[in-house]
Amino acid sequence: MKRDAGRETWHRLLEWDRSSADSERLAAILLSMEEEYKGVDPSHPLGGPDGKRDLLVMREGKLWIGATYFPRGKKPFSEIKEKFTSDIEAIKKHNAAGFVFITNQEVTLSERYALKDSLKAECDIFHLERIAGILNQPKGYGMRLEFLNIEMSKEEQIAVLCHKDELIERLIAQITKLQIGNSDSKVGHPIEVVPEPIKDVASYSLGISSNINFCSQCGFGYKVKNDPLSMRVYSYGEGYSITCPKCGNIERYNKPLI
Repeated sequence: MKRDAGRETWHRLLEWDRSSADSERLAAILLSMEEEYKGVDPSHPLGGPDGKRDLLVMREGKLWIGATYFPRGKKPFSEIKEKFTSDIEAIKKHNAAGFVFITNQEVTLSERYALKDSLKAECDIFHLERIAGILNQPKGYGMRLEFLNIEMSKEEQIAVLCHKDELIERLIAQITKLQIGNSDSKVGHPIEVVPEPIKDVASYSLGISSNINFCSQCGFGYKVKNDPLSMRVYSYGEGYSITCPKCGNIERYNKPLI
């Protein structure tokens, strides 16, 4: 029977019964999902000399070494520390700026401090609770199914839909913000537009009272450039058509530009 409240993920991670290659691949995907880590590059998941580096990764433009430790069942802290201490030797060997340790073991807060204090470099630890928390989020459901064979519950399916709705709302808000930003030229720095001469002025009654114009369709503001050639054309009895640079709406005028 599946445990609830995220405990199933926690227990299956702790009782890891898959290969070391699977643990290294899981670790690589976990790091790829975190924004601060870039260019994750696994070494030899299927075996081979890796110089105590299961993967390489960039963080804040600096090289970090990654190592995994996924034994089956709970291990004493002394064994976790022994593995950690062995793996950090790769930092000096490869002149890395930091070390990320990915393990399916419980590591308490005080134990994390103890591990980090033993290292004279930057360090990040992905421990059991942290990994389970990632896999129990919508972004981790697919990875959880692949590596732990845990399907989504009804509650998690609802969570996925809500997560998708939030993303859509966020995108709409960003698009709206961009549109508002573009319309700021009404009062900020108007775009200069050179009018084109038109004929049949009698059929148009619109006029221009200023060289700052606002589109009658979208309200976008733009500056009508006083072009000498266009003014001369008007003197021959022709008007002007001005295309809004934002929406393409064509405004027609039969009065001189000021």
